[in-house]
Amino acid sequence: MKRKRLQHVADNICQIFCGWQLTFDYEELARLGSGTVSIDLKNERCKFNGQTIPNLKIAGAIGAWLVRDLTDNRIPADHIQAIVLEAKLQQKLIPDAECKNDVLWGGGTHEYYIACQIECESRVVTDEKTYSCNYRDYEEWPEDLRLN
Repeated sequence: MKRKRLQHVADNICQIFCGWQLTFDYEELARLGSGTVSIDLKNERCKFNGQTIPNLKIAGAIGAWLVRDLTDNRIPADHIQAIVLEAKLQQKLIPDAECKNDVLWGGGTHEYYIACQIECESRVVTDEKTYSCNYRDYEEWPEDLRLN
């Protein structure tokens, strides 16, 4: 098993979750509120606070990257017992004046933003070892954001 590569996988899963593609789930995350998102990448399932939810778009983005990376590095998926990401989300509503984000959403400002502290933990489990990563991020998006 390519140990350094599997650590890279654990690291990247967290970074992808906190990357730009999470934008497509902001509306759903705002609806869910504070709590823990769990993504079981091996079984393609998402949960929020232990309850099954429809798969988030970010789960598909991470899954596509994962399949490509394992294939490119000749790591058989059946050698991996579990690939799990957990993201603890702490959300609060803030007025525009407190917004740290300089992105102009929709070409202007908004009255309120959702500020979201993210604490990610990933685990890639094989029969030999567990590879893990902890990663923190902070995101803000308009409270009235509608992407669909």
